[in-house]
Amino acid sequence: LLVGLFDYTVLGLFTFASRILRLPMIMVGEAVRKVFFSAAVKAKREGTLQEESSRVFTQLVKLGLPIMFVVGLTAPELFGVVFGAEWRESGQYAQLIVPWLLLNFLAAPLSALPYIFEKQQYELVFQTILAVGQAGALVIGGYLGDPFLAVGLYGAFGAVCFLFYGFWNMWLGGNSVGHTLWLLVREVPATLFISIPVIVTKFVQMPNHDLWVFAIAALTLVVLLGLNFDRFRESMR
Repeated sequence: LLVGLFDYTVLGLFTFASRILRLPMIMVGEAVRKVFFSAAVKAKREGTLQEESSRVFTQLVKLGLPIMFVVGLTAPELFGVVFGAEWRESGQYAQLIVPWLLLNFLAAPLSALPYIFEKQQYELVFQTILAVGQAGALVIGGYLGDPFLAVGLYGAFGAVCFLFYGFWNMWLGGNSVGHTLWLLVREVPATLFISIPVIVTKFVQMPNHDLWVFAIAALTLVVLLGLNFDRFRESMR
């Protein structure tokens, strides 16, 4: 669809950004979904599904939110330094889809719940709405001749869909919308705190600005992965 609306350059930049960000998230999300499915079946039988779904969602937020915040803030610099200056624009497209990919990462592993409660038909409705809406977003951006607007609308519609999808999945697991929102929002202060060096470096002009942003962002991501990934992996066992 992007090819028909714009050109192969835009398609290549967007596809590259999407592939780089989505691949690790899909791998982790699918692994969590498989583990959660069997755990959720047992928890439903024992009457502890609310606690189990809340626990898994919390771990997903703790892992995904700070990492995607740093990536979203510094994607142009990260792409430009790692892949070359010609891919810096791809990082700009990456920024526009980070909210969608984050909410996808948080909600998708919980997609086992509609199957446990035999509500697969609503899953099909959701996927249809998502596909049609994102296609429509690209068409609007294409009609206006703005590829960044097209990708921004594409990402925004996806983010809204997965926000509601996540709320619905958590509701099936016995969690209210307010409780789910609290599990998400309460991690924001810690995310902002650990990201202070990245935020300062991003917005302070200095020689070799992109290299400095890359270095601080990369160090922060390593710290985040070191702090959270082993803990996350242990919690999923």
